[in-house]
Amino acid sequence: MTKDFNIEAYVDHTAAAIGLPIDSGHQPNVVGYMRMIAGMAALVNEFPLPPSVESASTFTPCSISTLE
Repeated sequence: MTKDFNIEAYVDHTAAAIGLPIDSGHQPNVVGYMRMIAGMAALVNEFPLPPSVESASTFTPCSISTLE
């Protein structure tokens, strides 16, 4: 996340774009969770990987029948 990224505006604009009303009393908590998630993502993105590591294959969910 860059220093000029406005997470409050991001939360407000994203919620409006998908039609999700956020009560003004809940907005600070939503922003807080977004900050926490962004911090976790930064740790993952900053973790160095050697060139030999390949991306994971595409996820293909199994059918319900294989779970029984």
